[in-house]
This record gives sequence, C-alpha cells and structure tokens, in this order.
Amino acid sequence: MNLRELAFQLSAITLIADAAKEAKDRLRRQFAQALEEVGADSAKAALEGEEIAKVSLIRPKNTPQVLNEKAFV
Repeated sequence: MNLRELAFQLSAITLIADAAKEAKDRLRRQFAQALEEVGADSAKAALEGEEIAKVSLIRPKNTPQVLNEKAFV
C-alpha cells in the first residue's frame, strides 16, 4: 500500500470512529436520562427475545483530592 492509500484509509477510519463516538455519547446521554426517569441503574438488552447484555452507567463518586501537598500541610 502506498502513502496515499494509507492516508485515505486512515482518514476514512477516523471519520467513522468520530461519528461512532458522537453516536455513542448521544446514546449514553439518552440512556442515562431514561434510567433516571424510571429510577433504574441498569437495563437489559434483548435481541429477538433473547437477553444479550445488561447495560449500566457508572457514575464516579465525588471525592476530594489534594493537588498540592505542601500547601495542604
């Protein structure tokens, strides 16, 4: 494969990856909102009546963090 072909393939894959990330982020926001609306922390995914996955969103806990130990002490 020559340099132009590599550049073409890389740009195409980058475009696809960026679009997939945007779609994933949008779906995560929608999923989080839907979970909150029903008071759930997870949901099962099914395909043709068969459970194929359980999806949940982990929310990080807020914890204090010392950024400058010398100033803290």
